[in-house]
Amino acid sequence: MQNEACGTIEKPKLLIWQAMESRLAVYLASFSGLSVEDREDVLQSTLIAFWRKGPSAEAEARPWLYRVVRNASIDTLRVIKRSSSRQGQLEASDFRGTREPEDPSLGPEDSVLSHEEVSLVRRFLAALADRERELAFLAFCEDMTYEQIASLTGTSLGTVKWRLAGVKKCLAEHYRREMA
Repeated sequence: MQNEACGTIEKPKLLIWQAMESRLAVYLASFSGLSVEDREDVLQSTLIAFWRKGPSAEAEARPWLYRVVRNASIDTLRVIKRSSSRQGQLEASDFRGTREPEDPSLGPEDSVLSHEEVSLVRRFLAALADRERELAFLAFCEDMTYEQIASLTGTSLGTVKWRLAGVKKCLAEHYRREMA
């Protein structure tokens, strides 16, 4: 491949982007005020920033990409808030692309129960505030440590632990109420 000055990018960055693009798109769903078009714009601007200034090492690129996507999302939300009083609400349908494949080893009853549990979790996530949804995504979907989440979000470690403990407790209570 040609170098960056000629308008193409180096192969390691291309491979990193291909591996991270869908994860970043799902992460963007945690920002409920962003429309589908806003999310696409944020991804596009992140891609451009990554090509121009992003690290080529995968270990450094992953947190860098999340930070850029997060900052671009916050900037976009500020612009939206300033330009109009539009308030988007995240719906469970925003997670439709993240549906887990059916497990062929499950019988019909277990399959229905599994579907109900997934539906319950999606409704629960949709009802969370953006900040809690973002933390839950980073912790449970991206397997980030509390320290990594605190660094990425600029939140104290204690606050991250406290909020995630609250999310877990609320989910457990919600599950007991709904599935009892």
